[in-house]
Amino acid sequence: MFFKSFLIGIAGSVMIISGSFAAFNDDGTDYSKATTDKWVQDSSGDGLSMINAFVCIIKKSNGSTRPNATWRALIDEIKCGLQQKNDEGGGGVSLADTTMISTRATDISDQEILAYFASSSGENYIASMALNASTASAFDLTLDFRWYKSPDNTTPVDQAVHNNGWSEVSVSDNNSDGNMDTVIRHTETNPGQAFSSGALAITYGPDNAVTKFVSSNMDYEMGASGGKTFFQGVTDATKYRRIKYASDGTTQLADVCYDRSKEWANTHDYGLYDNVTGA
Repeated sequence: MFFKSFLIGIAGSVMIISGSFAAFNDDGTDYSKATTDKWVQDSSGDGLSMINAFVCIIKKSNGSTRPNATWRALIDEIKCGLQQKNDEGGGGVSLADTTMISTRATDISDQEILAYFASSSGENYIASMALNASTASAFDLTLDFRWYKSPDNTTPVDQAVHNNGWSEVSVSDNNSDGNMDTVIRHTETNPGQAFSSGALAITYGPDNAVTKFVSSNMDYEMGASGGKTFFQGVTDATKYRRIKYASDGTTQLADVCYDRSKEWANTHDYGLYDNVTGA
């Protein structure tokens, strides 16, 4: 998954030191090292969250306001949803170093941006994007964002081998009601794992209050190894309905409606310990 760190709960273990069992709460044991970190996410929204992340990168780096320029920016990956927070109470900074090269032929043409993105995890990416302002868009812009994982500074990017993806935000009257709608498309590919995911969403005007989507992704809610799952959903200002399908795309696994005024989350994994032995 692009820029994503999966925080997996630490399993308890027993350490042997000098032929005897260490106390479960001794320094250096899994129990003592465990934190409150957890990985929480609604899997169906991964494709849409990547669009949010890309728009955030552009806005945080002033990418939409610097035509015909070259500059360097530090982007907080946590604020843009590219990394998880390191503690339950929030805080922390995870900065990506980005070099941006922008060109624009006229005031009405798309702005073309080439970005070299060095993530805080040490991975490097190249992104090519075209964007323009649009008051009809739910994001206030239209976007064509293509990214490629770069192995190093000398090896050419090969889409058949290296992770890559494409995201689009466009505007059209999708349901012929006279209002402009925001159309979101997203796909990403991991050739090394023979895996791809994607999403198609329509956010309806004139107030952009309703979003309908279909998506496919790796679902880790039922185990660390995950499995490809399909989702169909709709969300408005007060509720969110999600239907989940198995890997065959037709067998329905769940149909759930959430109240958006309440907090809820899906937890990927957690640590469980014996309060006597620490195992």
